[in-house]
Amino acid sequence: MVTGIAAKEVLLAALLTAALYVYMRCQRENGKIRWGLLVTAGLLTGAAVLAQPGLLLFPSVFLAAEWSSKLAPGRRFVKVAVLCVAMLLAILPWTMRNKLVLHHFVLVSTNGGSIFYRANNPKADLPPEK
Repeated sequence: MVTGIAAKEVLLAALLTAALYVYMRCQRENGKIRWGLLVTAGLLTGAAVLAQPGLLLFPSVFLAAEWSSKLAPGRRFVKVAVLCVAMLLAILPWTMRNKLVLHHFVLVSTNGGSIFYRANNPKADLPPEK
């Protein structure tokens, strides 16, 4: 339905669905963790963050899922930590590029979105120009 539209939402829907699916498959019924799948879920999440920086908070979804799991608390933390490290590894090349180009540490993006800038600038309360 939206294949003709170049919008990030289509990409995000695919990446986040894949990340959640892979994450749900990373733990076997016997409690053993498939580390490769866990890292893959983190990399997919990192790719989604590159398309939508606000998703840096998305690992909280995985944290909430682990809150209700049967794993020991330490293993829950390790799972989410490994996922976050993999996510950051996906973001790292762009962060390094930002450091080289912008000469500042910028994790993903410096913009705040068009809505943020429409309401937070010196001309925000002026009538539109004709």
